[in-house]
Amino acid sequence: ARLASTPLTRTVSSALVQAGELLMNEASHPNRRVFFVGDFQRSTLLDTAAQLMPGSIPVELVPVGGAEHRNVSVTRVVVTSRIVEIGQPVRIEADIFNSGSDALPGYVASLYLEGERVAQATMDLPANQAVTAQFSATPRERGWLAGAVQLEEDALPDDNTHHFTLHVPQSRNVLIVRGNAAETQYVEAALASRLDRGRLAVDYDVIAESRLAATPVASYDVIALLAPETLSSGERLSLARFVEAGGGLLLFPGAAIGLQDLDELLQLLGGGRLASHGVTRLDGDAIVAFEEVDLEHPLFEGVFADGTGLVESPAVRRLLEYVPKSGTEATVVSLSSGSPFLQEIRKGQGAAFFFAVAPDLRWSDLPVRGLFVPLMYRSVYYLSAHGNVQGERLLVGHPASVHVAGSLPDTRLQLMSPDGANATPQQRNLFGVTVMDIDGSLAVAGPYDITSGERVVKRLAVNLDPRESDLRTYAPQEAARILGEALQTRVGMRESAIGASILEAGPSGAELWKACLLLALICLMAEVLVTARWRRTPAGR
Repeated sequence: ARLASTPLTRTVSSALVQAGELLMNEASHPNRRVFFVGDFQRSTLLDTAAQLMPGSIPVELVPVGGAEHRNVSVTRVVVTSRIVEIGQPVRIEADIFNSGSDALPGYVASLYLEGERVAQATMDLPANQAVTAQFSATPRERGWLAGAVQLEEDALPDDNTHHFTLHVPQSRNVLIVRGNAAETQYVEAALASRLDRGRLAVDYDVIAESRLAATPVASYDVIALLAPETLSSGERLSLARFVEAGGGLLLFPGAAIGLQDLDELLQLLGGGRLASHGVTRLDGDAIVAFEEVDLEHPLFEGVFADGTGLVESPAVRRLLEYVPKSGTEATVVSLSSGSPFLQEIRKGQGAAFFFAVAPDLRWSDLPVRGLFVPLMYRSVYYLSAHGNVQGERLLVGHPASVHVAGSLPDTRLQLMSPDGANATPQQRNLFGVTVMDIDGSLAVAGPYDITSGERVVKRLAVNLDPRESDLRTYAPQEAARILGEALQTRVGMRESAIGASILEAGPSGAELWKACLLLALICLMAEVLVTARWRRTPAGR
């Protein structure tokens, strides 16, 4: 039979155990054994799960190859920019691994978007080590873009292209939930603006807080809560699930805000708590200003192109003090009073921003400062990007679960492979998120589209298992020792051979075929002699 290579990954130990199970169930010969022909690649020799050889069937290893091969592979590609927009540079990192024993100076890797080379990186690759390459690319169109990092030709062509996906949203959909006494005009005016010559697009709807329970929040990217007076337990739970599934939440206080309900929402998000004394009002000319700004936070990425790093501080006259927790949150901007002005709280795939002041001139002059409009826009873009900047990264032959936010409960999503084949994986709807369960049948590397009708709702990247790219091998004797200890059976060695002679060389007990042949010849000669001397006896005698 003609053998063909496949991108599917299988460990030697699991293949031997499966072969042993087949022999135990199907073969009755007492001298059962398993032959393995291979080069004993280190990364795929053993399985993570301990397995014993059924019936302690012995194994014979037949080494082939053995020559050292130079191979370079991409083991990971990550979009590190949290805000992705058309016409703005996006940072991308790629881990490039040299499994050879020789260093490779001046190695070149190329970055592609939608089939076009958009960037290159040159690096020195030490032997048996990985280096992180930095790329910067500017997307020129919206939607789900297919990308790849391309390497030079080497011993394993299958891993010279590593696929990834990049999402540039058509627009951000924001739901503004207005408390009964809340001021929304400044937030609405900010989101209605068009920055950077119309490239930043935000669509928003405004509802009264009484309509929140009946609104399908999963169809929005970000929810802005402006001083709600009440939040039922069901609404709080729905908002927490929305964030956990990848949504963004903006929380603003107000004069009539329901402190207990908001405090319980913060608890569900895994955040801290509100100060028990409620809203702090500063008397007379007393004001609070910015104390420290985390300029390394992605919210301010690319904002200070002049290099000054100066953030214009508003004059704060009222604030709702927040006491941070730890672990899943960070203070983006702190006040001179010691409490946060802007706090990020992360939960699941999403995040929430808590602002200490309302977008109201009675609280501060922030709404009329130059910082306000870009701060609102970038907050929406940052919060809507969680879990959505880059599609899931899957491996050929490995099962996975993929979350698609905003899908309708009765919608059946399709999965389209790079070769155009359609499939309908098992899927279920959980609180506005469709969970698609993908089995291990994805056998082609490349970008896969998840579609709803004719619309692409998500794009995934499927790549070769990185273990296949590490071509370093064990010496045959060492491989035999390791497999013998793992499988708890005898593992022997055979000289490399061709064809059926490998199997014929195996021991099969005492050789009886010569004796059987001699016995058959003796029986044949006896039959000839008996036939020649025998005469029929006449009837009646």
